[in-house]
Amino acid sequence: MASALLLLIREEPLFAVTITNWHFYAIPYFILLGVLAGINSVFLTKMVLFFKSQFGRINNDYHRIFLGALILSSAIFLFPQLYGEGYHAMKGLFTQTHPSVSLGFLATFIGIVLLKPVVTSATLASGGDGGVFAPSLFIGAFLGLLVATVLNNFDAGVIPINFIIIGMAAVLSASIHAPFTALFLVCGMTNDYTLFFPILMVCLIAKYTSKMIFPFTVYTYANSTLKS
Repeated sequence: MASALLLLIREEPLFAVTITNWHFYAIPYFILLGVLAGINSVFLTKMVLFFKSQFGRINNDYHRIFLGALILSSAIFLFPQLYGEGYHAMKGLFTQTHPSVSLGFLATFIGIVLLKPVVTSATLASGGDGGVFAPSLFIGAFLGLLVATVLNNFDAGVIPINFIIIGMAAVLSASIHAPFTALFLVCGMTNDYTLFFPILMVCLIAKYTSKMIFPFTVYTYANSTLKS
């Protein structure tokens, strides 16, 4: 129904990308990406829960807002890509499909992947609106390109754009424990189902990796504490 509506109104996909194919030899690398995505999603969940707990101890609303703004402004000063929901930065990644590995590249991408959960958590804890949907896509995109670039530095021959898209779905799947939701959302955003199988596989791996480490999401943790 949604696809028919999009055809009717001629709406362009959020991410205009061209996906050609994928290779079976990349499956072990997809598995690696799924495991890393699961670990990173747990870090995101833990950060959100930690910041909400710590900020909840601050009784003054103005103090919470000031502390949140201080964290956000400091992070954005270091990495401007962290500004906003991140869609503009993700679109920029699709033009950097063959970056070279350097100290600056690694520092930037690792910093972004690690700081985005902190920025997201500070925003939510200080009273800002939002959730983990856009941050998960953002983290997954940067994580995917980081993994692909490092692998290609060792002549793995993987396609970076595939890892960007699969990474987006994987971190989202692990963050909300909904692999099929992540699969169809990301495929819908690109209007391309070429990567259907690897996305499904990596989403499942990411979800169960995250559940093995920490069985809750930011949405289910509160309910679990109320029941216990």
